[in-house]
Amino acid sequence: MFADNCPVKPNIIHTNTVLKVCALAKDMDALWGIAAKLPTRGPGASNNLTFTIILNAIRNIAWHNDKDLPDETLEEKGLRRQRAVMQGRRMWEEIIPRWRAGDMWIDEELVCAMGRLLLLGSTEKDYRDVLALADQVMAIPRQERRVADREELPSVN
Repeated sequence: MFADNCPVKPNIIHTNTVLKVCALAKDMDALWGIAAKLPTRGPGASNNLTFTIILNAIRNIAWHNDKDLPDETLEEKGLRRQRAVMQGRRMWEEIIPRWRAGDMWIDEELVCAMGRLLLLGSTEKDYRDVLALADQVMAIPRQERRVADREELPSVN
C-alpha cells in the first residue's frame, strides 16, 4: 500500500480501513507497523478516527484475551491490562499536543475510547483519570471531591 509504484496513493481513509482490519484480526504487530509509517502532519497524517481505532484495538486485545488465555493468573491479567492502559496513556500524550496545536480534533468517540481503556486499569488513579479526561477535553467539570479534599475532611469517629 505504501510502495512507490502503487497506482493509488493511500490517504488516511485507506489507512484507517487497513488499521480496522488489523484490529479485528487482532494483529497488533501489523497495526503498529502501519501506524508507525504515518506522517504526523499533512494529508496522510493520523486523525481522530485513527487513534480511536488503535485505542479500541489495545482495549479489545487486553480485555478479550481473557478467553484466549484461560490459564493466566489474576495477577498476570492485571499486569496485561495495566500495560494496555500505559500504552493508551503514551498515545494520549501524543494526541493532546496535536489537538492543542490545531492539527487534529478530538471527538466523543476518541474520548470514550480512551475512557474505556482507562477503566481496564486497577488503580483508583485510573478511574479518577476518566473524570479528568472529560474535564480536560470536553470541559465537563468533575463532580467528585479531589483526593486531597477527602483527606482533609474531619474524621466521623
